[in-house]
Amino acid sequence: MSARELFPILSATDPGALAAFYTAGLGANETYRFPADGTPVYIYLSLEPLGLGIALRQPVDGEPGNGVALWVYTNDVDDMTARLSGLGARVVAEPADQPWGERMASVKDPEGHLLHVGAKSQGGADEHGSGTRAPTGRQ
Repeated sequence: MSARELFPILSATDPGALAAFYTAGLGANETYRFPADGTPVYIYLSLEPLGLGIALRQPVDGEPGNGVALWVYTNDVDDMTARLSGLGARVVAEPADQPWGERMASVKDPEGHLLHVGAKSQGGADEHGSGTRAPTGRQ
């Protein structure tokens, strides 16, 4: 099982404000917001051919985090999590289905960097990010 897509996620105390900064400053386009209404906990900005995730800063495994994480997509979250663990990663969140419709786990690599492992959902979402859709906003 190999990885298919990798992108950075910045942690922010105010994801909406930071997204506005990168949208105005770099010309990025917001393609996904969760939840669709209210205060966002995650926003994806597209700047083709890649993009940038911005997430509400939250402690992981009781630690504040360093402000940056990586997200990687795979076809089998459980298998990749086990493989990374076998290579020395520390699992901080076991594979689990998420409310936005993806399966996800979180590990820290041997140097302590946070890596989220996810599998894209099979369904789609409307333009407001409701339903199930990848954090990248891509189908």
